[in-house]
Amino acid sequence: MLSGPLNQAAGPPRISNDVRFLANRLVTQNDEVRSPVSLRPAGPGRWTGTLWLATPFEAGQYDARLYGWDGDKRQPLQGTDGRPAILQVQVD
Repeated sequence: MLSGPLNQAAGPPRISNDVRFLANRLVTQNDEVRSPVSLRPAGPGRWTGTLWLATPFEAGQYDARLYGWDGDKRQPLQGTDGRPAILQVQVD
């Protein structure tokens, strides 16, 4: 979930992600993906959109951590429980 004021003049929110081994080590230092995400209203105070992830080639389980951007500052996205937004990714 993304929250906060939407500034239409600033364009779509920018989201980035990095992929880490389960031991919290980055897969590679240069693989952070940044992209704008187009959001659509999905109800009162809720928005929806599609975020594409690039995964490693090696089979295994990884964590994809999600970040939002405020100007040039990266901020970890949080779930509704207040914990960092981390997606578990299985590569077969």
